[in-house]
Amino acid sequence: MVIKVYTSGISGNKEVKKRQQRIMMILESKGIEYEAIDITEPGNEDDKQFMQDHAKPKDGAKHPLPPQIFNELEYCGDYDGFDVANENDELEVFLKMPIPPKPIVPVVNGSAPEPEEESTLGFCYTPSLAKRLEKALKNRLRQKRPTVRGYCYTPSLAQRLAKAMERTLVKKNVPEVEYQVCCVPM
Repeated sequence: MVIKVYTSGISGNKEVKKRQQRIMMILESKGIEYEAIDITEPGNEDDKQFMQDHAKPKDGAKHPLPPQIFNELEYCGDYDGFDVANENDELEVFLKMPIPPKPIVPVVNGSAPEPEEESTLGFCYTPSLAKRLEKALKNRLRQKRPTVRGYCYTPSLAQRLAKAMERTLVKKNVPEVEYQVCCVPM
């Protein structure tokens, strides 16, 4: 079961390129295996025809435009559907993947054991999202050894988030926290 993302490598539309990159970045961050298929490459004419035959075009469009997402041969949707599913934490349902069962947590004397390590992962598109990731970091500091990763689209946001994390870690005196801030340009 492989997720297939149909893309266009020569699109002049910057919005299409950003959407394609965002889909692949989210799939990678969630550890979901996928195959990117560039329908504009020579030899991929059959893939392009398959995408156009099975994907649904937007209202008023003659053909569906990339990015389009399939689970093997089953159509999942376009970028808008992917984005909504990701925001609602329903990506597995959108991608028609089996939903992993929730782990059974043993309860002893009415309390569940504390997790050994937690991870916070965030994508910062705006300063307000960077602030939200900083708050998530502060909440994770209550746990034993959190790992925090922040992905920002601009160097200034990455720098701002890194400084906020350092301030928080120094203030809380928690040197063993692993954190990473990356700038992922669009």
